[in-house]
Amino acid sequence: ADPASISTNFKVGAGNANIVANYQAIDYNIKVSGLGPQTEGGIYNISDTFSISAAAVPGYVFTEWALSGPGNVENKSSSTTNFTVRAGSCEIIAKYKKSIILLNLVGGNGIETGSGQYKTGDNINISSSPNAGYKFKKWIINSGEGSIKNDISPSTIFTMGNSSVDLTATYEAIDYNIITSTRRESDNTPENDYT
Repeated sequence: ADPASISTNFKVGAGNANIVANYQAIDYNIKVSGLGPQTEGGIYNISDTFSISAAAVPGYVFTEWALSGPGNVENKSSSTTNFTVRAGSCEIIAKYKKSIILLNLVGGNGIETGSGQYKTGDNINISSSPNAGYKFKKWIINSGEGSIKNDISPSTIFTMGNSSVDLTATYEAIDYNIITSTRRESDNTPENDYT
């Protein structure tokens, strides 16, 4: 008889016998994945329960847990919850979507276009039209993250970073030369006065 075999022969002896089948839990590989560093997976047995957490990722919002294999997520829409192992290896995937962030354009001496709600990585056409007497000088990021393709061009592309942005169009007054002249009554010769 082979005591390690799931099927074997047993020879009855002269007395009573108590036969006990021993079982060992099967090891299952559980992997946790997503955009950022997540709870580490590992080797678990059926019915084991452990906590899983989705990392905060700048520019993204956690949406839900998805499974590739058997198992049970206690609350699929919570970034921190419990997972219970079922009969098989499994990958637990943290799902994300890009978060909505704001681009706010301000100026003061012109009209700026391009403000709105965007997502990380979006490329936005921004432009500035100076008021009479002013010329565009430069774009300046006051707060938030992003990049300006050409900060000295009144029309350019702004790429959103991971957070809302306040972007200012700066202007400078145009210098004008003013020339005045007067005529003397006696000889009609102009007398110039330059300022």
